Amino acid sequence: MDEIRDLLEEMLRRLGHLEMRGKLSNGEIIMRNSTSPMDNDSIQENNHTIIEENTQLKKEVKKLRDILNKEKKERQIAQLKKKALQKNNRIDEMEWLNLLNEMNSGINAFQLANWSSREVREQVGSVLLNRVKKWLKNKNVV
Repeated sequence: MDEIRDLLEEMLRRLGHLEMRGKLSNGEIIMRNSTSPMDNDSIQENNHTIIEENTQLKKEVKKLRDILNKEKKERQIAQLKKKALQKNNRIDEMEWLNLLNEMNSGINAFQLANWSSREVREQVGSVLLNRVKKWLKNKNVV
């Protein structure tokens, strides 16, 4: 960012020197402290320096654009990598066995319950779903 700031300051400094030091009268440039028109050599010299400064400014602007595009691409890549890491929270076989163990312990808690009763089955289902939901949240899958 410091490099960008330095390049911008340099561009602004150079743009500050591009003021016109004369006036246009009947298609001819007249210097401020003179009443005679400028000769062709001085006009060409002024045009040449202005063209050189303009070319340098274009190159610096291109450098700035390249730097900004590079930083933007790097940020986008970092965001995509972050999203990919979040999506790739896959569950391996060991974690599935842990989930199965959680469900088994939830069912074992109701071992002496009357399974023919609808309310008991709803309670068991609720407990199992809550345990699975909590387990998935801990694994950052949900």
